[in-house]
Amino acid sequence: MNIHEPHNKIQTCISHMISGGILPFYGEFNLFVNFIKDSTIMTCGVNLSDNGMNFYWNQKFLDKLPQKQLNFIFVHETYHLLFNHPERSEGYIKDISNIAQDMIINKIIIDDIVKTNNPLVKGFMEIPSEGITAILPPIEYKGNLIFEELYYWLLKEYEDYKKNKSNKLSKIFDEIQLNNGMFLDKHIDDCVSKEYRDQFINEIKTKLKNRGLLSHDIIISLNKLQKSHRDYLKYIKRGVINQLFGDVKYSTILRPNRKGINGLKGYKKLSKSVNCILDTSNSMKKEIDYVLSFIFQNNIEINLIQIDTKIKKFDIIKNMNQLQKTKIIGGGGTSLTPAIKYIEHNKKLNKLNTVILTDGYCENFLDLSKLKKVLILSSGKTIKTKGNVKIILISLINKIKNFN
Repeated sequence: MNIHEPHNKIQTCISHMISGGILPFYGEFNLFVNFIKDSTIMTCGVNLSDNGMNFYWNQKFLDKLPQKQLNFIFVHETYHLLFNHPERSEGYIKDISNIAQDMIINKIIIDDIVKTNNPLVKGFMEIPSEGITAILPPIEYKGNLIFEELYYWLLKEYEDYKKNKSNKLSKIFDEIQLNNGMFLDKHIDDCVSKEYRDQFINEIKTKLKNRGLLSHDIIISLNKLQKSHRDYLKYIKRGVINQLFGDVKYSTILRPNRKGINGLKGYKKLSKSVNCILDTSNSMKKEIDYVLSFIFQNNIEINLIQIDTKIKKFDIIKNMNQLQKTKIIGGGGTSLTPAIKYIEHNKKLNKLNTVILTDGYCENFLDLSKLKKVLILSSGKTIKTKGNVKIILISLINKIKNFN
């Protein structure tokens, strides 16, 4: 790897950010970045390698790019470094995920920086227009500014476009055919593990925070780039688990009859097995261990199916020790249908109830009509479903809703 002096426009951008007090956090953050001139990249791109953070740039592209437009792209690339978007998009269609990520980043930059009333920042950057497109979420999109949600909306529109070759997003999708979903920049995969990446980035952020550079407005902007994680626990505790799993009671002399009548045996509850489809996509990683541990406390024997876009592993969990030793595999996108089909065609599993643990960012529709009773625990959003049996859907956005 040949590390070069940054292009003079990059140097100007960083200098103004730091010395001018315009965006000192972003300027200081990029002092830790390696700048690499690369003629194979048509615009710019970033990634992490064993050498640290890398910013790749094309000489001809930056030579003709106005300074203010370069400033916009520079912050755009910084956001890609701060948050692992290439890793988050694993398992998704790359062209569509690139567009969704860029739309969100560009919208945040425009709302929080370009349109700011801060006199130091105002006028520092402008939306690129020199031979490239700074795409934004379409006005037709009414959902949240969350990658997975926007991705599935775009995917639905793209499938419609491929059938009809014309819809409200035709201009964007036409460009996909030309540049593989690359608009402002090239999305480059990292050469290091996620754990190393997170540790590396967090150490730099901590250093800058300790120096007082991570201001409140910067924190607000950065928080928009990451999915907030919710806690399943208080919703599960409301007894919905029992409605799904139920209990088999059998006579026992170990527990007295509640009526206090001598000679009558009491009843002891015997829990049943349950299928558990576990979404192991990247956005679920921080919630998996906690949710699984709580479910096992209900004395449920778990037929655990791990899945992101494909079934990764199947385990029968019978005790807590086994649960703790279970390796979670996944980290890509989310498609729950293969796991649903797996249960449908398994004569033993299709006789049991099923719980699905997910954040809701999967297919827009799940056909559960061939399964028994199903409970969906979603930490992100609701999912449209079909089923001839009772389905209990828990959404942590809309609290608890029951569907029959």
